[in-house]
Amino acid sequence: MPWSRAAPRPAPPAPRPAAPTARPLPCGWVCPDLFSPDGFTAAQMIVHAIESGSATDTTAMVKALEGWSFDGPKGKERIRAADHALLQPMFTAKLKGTGSAAEPELVDSAPMATVAPPVKKAAG
Repeated sequence: MPWSRAAPRPAPPAPRPAAPTARPLPCGWVCPDLFSPDGFTAAQMIVHAIESGSATDTTAMVKALEGWSFDGPKGKERIRAADHALLQPMFTAKLKGTGSAAEPELVDSAPMATVAPPVKKAAG
């Protein structure tokens, strides 16, 4: 059956509200939540694996990441070659205030060398 006229387009979806842990900034952007740094680190790793390894060869990607050190959102980070563990500094924080006015306050930090898990041989 031929089309007599175009079907109406659906309305665009409403903007998604910010995550509950996020708060708006004066510029209109939203402050990153607890997981934003890890997502950014994963993106850095993907780009490095492709640029220094291969876009299609996973073995080359793995080799490109083994032992790689880089500056991430949390500071100096490294992928340990022995077991592919991501070594990164750790932070302890507490919330000051209540409700939407609560703000994180840094309590302590530990360098990656002191919080690195024991080496465990990678499977495979």
